[in-house]
Amino acid sequence: MICEKENLKNDVQNNSIDLLLVEDNPINQKLFAYYFKEYLVSYDVVSDGFEAIEKLRKQKYKLILLDIELPIKDGYNTAQEIREVLNIDTPIVAITSHEIDEVKDQCFETGMDACFSKPISKLELVAVLSQFLPQEIFTQAASKQQKINKVPEYRTIDFDYLKQISMGDKVFEKRLTEQFCEKISENLNKLDECLVNENVAELKFVAHQMHSTIFIMGMRSKLGAHLDAIERKALNFEQLKARVGIISLVCKRARDEAREFLASAG
Repeated sequence: MICEKENLKNDVQNNSIDLLLVEDNPINQKLFAYYFKEYLVSYDVVSDGFEAIEKLRKQKYKLILLDIELPIKDGYNTAQEIREVLNIDTPIVAITSHEIDEVKDQCFETGMDACFSKPISKLELVAVLSQFLPQEIFTQAASKQQKINKVPEYRTIDFDYLKQISMGDKVFEKRLTEQFCEKISENLNKLDECLVNENVAELKFVAHQMHSTIFIMGMRSKLGAHLDAIERKALNFEQLKARVGIISLVCKRARDEAREFLASAG
């Protein structure tokens, strides 16, 4: 077992592909492929956990999208083998038809980094890709397919980044910004509830969920460290309150800017 761990990383090819999709449903495979091609994301597709393990022995990836409900070898067992046997630390994002709250604990326990639910939403998928894949991928896609239109500068949200991932799709930009406003309001309410109830475990989970929300609007540099601290560090309650205060302030400014953007977009 130890020898396998030591040798695998040397055997894997140096030239990595962006993404490995592990999904047994042909319709979902085609839908994912459509989105990947739109954003010039290189990818491989396999239909079960055994195929995924064999692929990962030979090829390096930047991200793994892993369906939990796979035949024969499910996503949990596959993720655990990727972490414990292959010793690969590539981010793994779970895909599930269940409610997130029903599976999140087991996903994290078996080594996955995030999860999202079916049916597949382009908005949510792009949020995941933008969080776990290098930003250069989206910049490259945008430069090949359009000249990015400049928007007024804002202090909190990076709308140039939004323009890059939208590739000129105005409807997509508007829907994503509307969704951001709704989601950030929901997140802020949950943060407040967690503090009132002193529910630290739920607070950490909300912080984890917020990563995708802020990444899609180019806010990684402003809030990433604070969310990571809440999620991963052993902070006392006063320290948690202070971090939440900063996050709330920045998110409210971002929400105001997003609403201003929507008003100007018409």
